[in-house]
Amino acid sequence: MLRRSAGRPAGFREDLPESALRTPPHSAEAELGVLGSVLLDSARVLDLCIEGQLSPDSFFAPSNREIFAVMLRMQAEGQPIDLLTVTEALRSAGALESVGGAAHLERIHDATPTAAHAPFYIDLVRQKQLLRTIIATATEAQAKCYAEHRNADLILGETEQAFLSISERQKSSVVPWPSAIKQTIARIEHGFDHGPGSLSGISTGFRNLDRRMYGLRPAEMIVLAARPSMGKTSLAMNICEHVALGLGGDRKPKPVGIFSCEMSQEALAMRMLCARARISSQALNQGFVNQAEA
Repeated sequence: MLRRSAGRPAGFREDLPESALRTPPHSAEAELGVLGSVLLDSARVLDLCIEGQLSPDSFFAPSNREIFAVMLRMQAEGQPIDLLTVTEALRSAGALESVGGAAHLERIHDATPTAAHAPFYIDLVRQKQLLRTIIATATEAQAKCYAEHRNADLILGETEQAFLSISERQKSSVVPWPSAIKQTIARIEHGFDHGPGSLSGISTGFRNLDRRMYGLRPAEMIVLAARPSMGKTSLAMNICEHVALGLGGDRKPKPVGIFSCEMSQEALAMRMLCARARISSQALNQGFVNQAEA
C-alpha cells in the first residue's frame, strides 16, 4: 500500500528501509573523466587503469561499462584508440546508440581537457566500486542472517571470507618497471654493504640451509617436502623458533605465523617446548620423564 507523507514524493513507500532508497555510491564525473582520458591518451591511461584494477564492472553507468569494455578489447587487439576508432568500434558492435550515440562520445572527449588527472579519476572510480562491493556483501550477509535454519557460525565464516576476498582483490599485482628495478638495486646494494656471505633474507638458523637458500626472502614460497615421519614439522618448527627468538642472522626477534591443518596448537607448542628443553616428546607423552630430568 502506498502512502504519502508531508514532504515525501508521491509513490514513496514508507515500508522500505532507508538503505533501499539510496543510490549506490558512484561518481558520474569521475567515470566520464576516465573515459575521456583514455580517448586523449589511451596508451598511458589504460595502463593506469589495469594497474588500478579497473574493469567494466567498476563503472556504475551501463553505458560507461560498455564503452570501457570496448576500449579494453581494442587494446587487447592492438587497435588504435581515439574518438573516431572507439565510435566505429561501438557502431560495429551495435552498441553505439545504446551508449548515447556519437554525440555522447564527443561530449566526453570535449569535457576532458587533459589526461593529466587520470590517476585521480581512476582512484575515485575504484573507491566507489569498493563501497558498492562492501554494501552488496553486507546485504547478502544480512539476508543470510534472516534465513531460517542457518548456522550462525557458518554465516560468520562465510561473511569473514567474503570480506577478506574483497581486501585481497584490492592488492595490485602490477608493479611498475621502475619500482621493480629500484627494489632489485636495493637488494644488490644490501649485499655490498654487508660484505661476502651476507644473507638477502631472514636466517633460518641453519647455516647449510642459509648457504643454499640465501635466507627466507619476501614473496618466495618454500616447499618442505619429504616422506611421512621424516621430521618435516620438527624442522619447520625449529626454523620458526629461530626466527621468532632471533637466534640467527641479525639476532632480532621477528613475528611468525603458523597455520597447521593436521596438528593442534597444543601439539605444535609441545614440539617446540620439547625441542628447547631437549626432551623426547614421545617419552614425555608416555610419562617416562620426571621433574628432575625436565
